Amino acid sequence: MQTDTTLFEDDYCLTRSARRRERARRWHADKELLRMGRELDALYSERRYLPLVPLDVPKQHGYNRTFVVREDILRSYDGLFYSTLLTKINTVQWCRQPHHFYTYSGKKWRKRKRLHHHPQALRSFTEREFNSPDCPLTSAEKALFRPIPRRWRGNVWQGESIVYILKDDQAFELKIVPNIITHVKAHDSVLAARIKELGDKIGIAGPARGRYCRLLGGGYHWWSREEIYPDRYPFHKKTMPQKLALAAAEQIEQP
Repeated sequence: MQTDTTLFEDDYCLTRSARRRERARRWHADKELLRMGRELDALYSERRYLPLVPLDVPKQHGYNRTFVVREDILRSYDGLFYSTLLTKINTVQWCRQPHHFYTYSGKKWRKRKRLHHHPQALRSFTEREFNSPDCPLTSAEKALFRPIPRRWRGNVWQGESIVYILKDDQAFELKIVPNIITHVKAHDSVLAARIKELGDKIGIAGPARGRYCRLLGGGYHWWSREEIYPDRYPFHKKTMPQKLALAAAEQIEQP
């Protein structure tokens, strides 16, 4: 390691200027930030793959709305075929309460309001997925799908793409069932404490977040911290009268 002084006989001589010492200090600080970032990523990955622990008593957490095969279709000759197809194209929506799956529409002065379902559709396939050899559908199941054009719009580009949807979905119906939880992810207190310690330094609200983002080559916006932590920035997005009122209130509170 390079030192700031060099021994000449019985005395020391300064070999590095203050500017070079400051540059070395910042270089070592940047290396420490990058090391903390790598450690934080490894801890996040370790927390993600923690095992599931079974609950002593299963509990309910909200409701799931999913598609099921109609009873008359299930008892028919094609019941097994549609049951197998549903396992490949079924979708699930979660909600805290059953009535949250519906929405009311109508004017306020009317006594009655119409009840509408929130839209939920079966899985669709893009043209690339539909023609891929890895597509889970068989040739008989593909015959039930039809291509339709679908417009898409991005920030810069827009265009049309082909999407394959089910021709007739009358064989299925929506059903709301309780969401029963039987397993939860294990909790590691030591791991959580270390993640919090590193997150307080280079996390979203950490003091070294800006420098860390620049080292990674990404952008950093000073207003992002103000939107997430408004209590730390009381004058953010305030008019001048509001700022003066807040400043006056702070002066009154001070002894």
